[in-house]
Amino acid sequence: MAREYDGDLLEIKATGLLPIKVTPEHPFLVVSRHFMRPANQYLQIFSDPHWKPARNIVVAKAAKEGDCLLIPRIVGTDESKSISLGPFQTHKGWKITASKAHNKDRPLITDFPVNNGTAWLLGLYVAEGFTGAKHGAVVISLAKQETYLQNRAVQILREIGYQTQIAETRTTTNIIVCSSALANAIEAWCGHGAENKRIPQFILYHKDVGVLGNFISGYWAGDGSKSRCGRPCQAATVSQVLALQIQLAMARLGIVLRVCAKRTPTEAVIEGRKVQQRQTYFMTYYPHQTKKYTFSKVTDDFIVAPVRKITTANYKGLVHNLQTGDETYLANNAIVHNCLQNDCRRIYKMHVNEKGKKQLQLIRCLRCLEPVQHSNKAGDWRLTCARDGQPFFFSLGNPAIVFRALPKSDAASEDLNSQQPNLEAQSGLRGN
Repeated sequence: MAREYDGDLLEIKATGLLPIKVTPEHPFLVVSRHFMRPANQYLQIFSDPHWKPARNIVVAKAAKEGDCLLIPRIVGTDESKSISLGPFQTHKGWKITASKAHNKDRPLITDFPVNNGTAWLLGLYVAEGFTGAKHGAVVISLAKQETYLQNRAVQILREIGYQTQIAETRTTTNIIVCSSALANAIEAWCGHGAENKRIPQFILYHKDVGVLGNFISGYWAGDGSKSRCGRPCQAATVSQVLALQIQLAMARLGIVLRVCAKRTPTEAVIEGRKVQQRQTYFMTYYPHQTKKYTFSKVTDDFIVAPVRKITTANYKGLVHNLQTGDETYLANNAIVHNCLQNDCRRIYKMHVNEKGKKQLQLIRCLRCLEPVQHSNKAGDWRLTCARDGQPFFFSLGNPAIVFRALPKSDAASEDLNSQQPNLEAQSGLRGN
């Protein structure tokens, strides 16, 4: 959904996350951080997760109280043991492949197995590979001194059943597999071109954490650097999608990965050639806890990212809002909630009170996340919207109810109900 907007736009920067630009009323799932200092030590205390509008988020400076965004530790659901190569090969191509396999007494490869070895191979490909889909070739380009990576890649490919070719250049050793089906499949799974590289869905969401871990190991072996003398492990990519996916994958493995974007010159000279450069995303993590790692926290469900800075700027133009099944999604890996930008919308349903009178049962407000005002009139608690002063109940999952009398005429009642969104009570803002 897109709409015109003219007003303040917030940019929220949290530890390890790319900046997020949102309108002030956009809800984030956060935890509030507090400190206890027994025996001159910092002990972090976190609240339960709760929804909070962007305008009310408090910056959590080092060793200070404030709010933290949450990166989910996703749960794997994919149980694939192999992926069919049928959709990636034409009928004519299969006939040619079958004929070659028969003449050379080799098995016909119709499936790509999903295991620790092939996951490692795909990770290495995402770091160092490319496809010549028109020529039906998969190429992994490695430095001449990386003999261990070369031997392992060739071994895994031969275990699957593929024949490999080795092409030497002045600075690299290229491992080539001639298979149009495999080239088309890997291009569909991992993307075409460095700026479009990504983790295959059946790897990122695989139920076996070992498969995901081996993919990350293969990627880091090809494109990363090891930790030395207390320094972090680092890798870089020009694909924003890949950087965010690796951050999600590392979160699932219980590792805090920090992603930042750095501007690079648009042109550079490599081996005497002028090449175009794109924005680069740098990824870092510490294999062991250090002082720089102290204020990040790993829980069973989330990676906690303290908010470091919030800036405000005036903006006029289109803003976008996503609609999902439960109205929640990720913005640069932070959990956010959908928001409605029309007038305060409420969900009502008919209710008969203890005295037998019909009333409208106000379930929840879907837009206003302003602090609510409490009042007690004649023993009846009411909540008032701080934005327009109208009674409503603001709920993030609590079962409390506010009652309002029905309009006197049925027509007025129907008109009131027709203005409300057609949603079930449980599909509003979710609580913890």
